Amino acid sequence: MSCASGTESVGPFDPKGDPSSVSTRWTRWKRGFELFLVARGETPEGQKKALLLHCAGFEVQDTFDTLPERGDSYDEAVAALDAYFKPQQNFTYERHVFRQIAQMPEETTAQFVTRLRQQATNCNFADKVDENIRDQVIDKCRDKRLKSKYLEKGTLTVNQLLDIARAHEAAARQLKMMADTDSEPGQELVGAVSRRERGNNRRWQTHSESTHHGGAKGDQKDRKPREVRSGTDIKLCYRCDKSGHYAKDMTCPAKGKRCAKCKKLNHFALVCKSGRVNTVSENDGACNIVHVDDDDVCAFTVDGKKSLAVVDVVVGGVHTFDSGASSNIVDKSTWENMKQKHIKCRSASHANTTGKQLYAYGSDTPLKILGSFEADISLQHFSEKACKAQFVVIDGKGVSLLGKETAESLGVLKIGISLVGSVSEKPETKAEFKPLFSGLGKLKDTQIHLHMKENAKPVVQSARRLPF
Repeated sequence: MSCASGTESVGPFDPKGDPSSVSTRWTRWKRGFELFLVARGETPEGQKKALLLHCAGFEVQDTFDTLPERGDSYDEAVAALDAYFKPQQNFTYERHVFRQIAQMPEETTAQFVTRLRQQATNCNFADKVDENIRDQVIDKCRDKRLKSKYLEKGTLTVNQLLDIARAHEAAARQLKMMADTDSEPGQELVGAVSRRERGNNRRWQTHSESTHHGGAKGDQKDRKPREVRSGTDIKLCYRCDKSGHYAKDMTCPAKGKRCAKCKKLNHFALVCKSGRVNTVSENDGACNIVHVDDDDVCAFTVDGKKSLAVVDVVVGGVHTFDSGASSNIVDKSTWENMKQKHIKCRSASHANTTGKQLYAYGSDTPLKILGSFEADISLQHFSEKACKAQFVVIDGKGVSLLGKETAESLGVLKIGISLVGSVSEKPETKAEFKPLFSGLGKLKDTQIHLHMKENAKPVVQSARRLPF
């Protein structure tokens, strides 16, 4: 439904969805409608109420008809809808949500302040709004050097804080542009990779061939520059393979660049560490291996190979389950498909997803969480196996994941010792052949040789985190 006018109208208001956000969404919609009235031109007072309900949509009209005090004028209608969509707010909870807001990657300080101001309107800070915003910006600032500048200046206003942040961020961008200009010709070609397959072994190399240094193997978290293989004292940045700076410096040519091999930011393919044993098969941005970092949630991995255990469940998609997972995950496209089929679900508590971050394997950048919901889930052909489960929706494309706890509740996963058969001890046999049942034993007159591939490069792999 839209309003017939020469000016583009606001869309209808959706009163359903997350109950905790309906008040904010109604306030935004009402603001857009009032701007639409101004842009539309002079509107007779008697038509404003009808235009409001017409643009708001059928669901708002049905709700309005049930209100006890609707009134006849436009202002009375707005007041009645405000009272319905904006119930008594819990300022303690809203301030808790405010304290959890942190600066996101690639988000400027001005954008961060805007998000804080939007939430502050629900917190009843009175004349302390700017003070709370200033304290939150300093506390949750991602750039440690910028945070140090804030603390050096002492007491700041929000405007002074923004001036410092804009100058710092502009200088960082200018340094990056200067570093890009000063980089050697053909530097960008380092990021291009090709693949060679020999038998079951897969090897990656750059199009510039490896007259440069080969891909370094090691811990991706290491922040120290690595030494040149020739044995000299020159240190090389592990992100761009150049000397003269540290990887964390803003002057690094790889800063902000996307690796053509693993598609991740801030390093070149020449030094990409993703080409290890047990590599993950590529899937055009699909999140095949994920882990969760949270105080209350254990880490888990999901392997994106053809041998995945897949089970059909009645939630709107196909899920693969992992015995170490603590979260159920669906991607955005699956969630949109489920909404089109009018799936019955409930919005999960905001506190359940606050602080939880999902990471693609080997990445420092968290995946974008769109939200979470709770729904009844059951096996497709065994409806008696059912339970309630919470799902996290991520922005991206990938196989849906059924977590350990939910898989156990549905009976598709059992963890324990499988006893195929037991053999009782025979004391008389042990007594008869006592030498065979004592000591460590030894294979006599035989020399063992371990066959290893010649010129093989050692690979260090971190230990898998415990799933429980």
